[in-house]
Amino acid sequence: NSMKVFVDLREDEAEGRPRYQLAITLPNKWLQLPSDKLLDTYVATYNKKHAESPLVRDEWQLCVKDASPFARVPWKSVAGDALMGEAFTERQEVWVVRRSSDAGSAGGLGAAAALPTCKNHGCQQKFREEDNAEDACRHHAGAPVFHDTRKWWSCCEQHKVYDFDALFTVPGCVLGRHSTTAPRESQQANDAVKEQAARVAERVMRVQATTEIPSARPPTTSAPKASPEPPKPKPPPNLPPGMARCRHYGCQRDYNVDENGPMACTYHEQAPIFHDGGKRWPCCNQSRWDFDDFMAVPGCAQGAHEPVQ
Repeated sequence: NSMKVFVDLREDEAEGRPRYQLAITLPNKWLQLPSDKLLDTYVATYNKKHAESPLVRDEWQLCVKDASPFARVPWKSVAGDALMGEAFTERQEVWVVRRSSDAGSAGGLGAAAALPTCKNHGCQQKFREEDNAEDACRHHAGAPVFHDTRKWWSCCEQHKVYDFDALFTVPGCVLGRHSTTAPRESQQANDAVKEQAARVAERVMRVQATTEIPSARPPTTSAPKASPEPPKPKPPPNLPPGMARCRHYGCQRDYNVDENGPMACTYHEQAPIFHDGGKRWPCCNQSRWDFDDFMAVPGCAQGAHEPVQ
């Protein structure tokens, strides 16, 4: 089996160089070869396309995103002798970064495991104290903010993302020394999160208290059971005469009955799916995180409006 990956210079490592993404399908026999071969291929292809700004092979290494929720940094380097079939996954993004002074030809983070980790917002890189300087650490001045499904740095509100990994790719806005002491704002942010969680829990309890909860199943008796009452139909929308509300997914607009026609409504054929903050129209395989963006996805079918009964 082959495997397709996408190799590119990581944005913060480009340093003014032109970016180039190599979409490459690794043949089956390559999956048993060391990842250094993929780096060799990328460097050779890059230098052929950008001869005016060539890469020096020994100055670069490969890395991938670390999907572990316990990772201390969002990236992990790939050992040069790691087999490609074990180091990469199908359609994975592989990044080319400068080889750090503590990452030898074996790659990986093992050689740097004993080094301290910077706790500045958005950095979390390992560093050597002898290399620490006033401009060694590019980080964020403010703490991260998490609201609904959106995430951003309080100092850079113009960069809002939905993916946690993407949050750590937002370039820092200040320079300074690496630090092993967490910023004071971190504790304040944790307290704010706890306070917000307590408020949410209180609202949930309030809603539950005012919501009719189905009673437990009554004990079995010999008395005949009364037939359950049929559910009461929902009252139709209170609209002016001659107006109706469309029941189609993605439409649900009020329309003039006399102006309804065979192509008046653009809608989605299937009900939306909401899962873990994501929203998807299964009929046209369109996903969004933001609700307004989700509702703005054009419908995939056309027909006449159908009124809510």
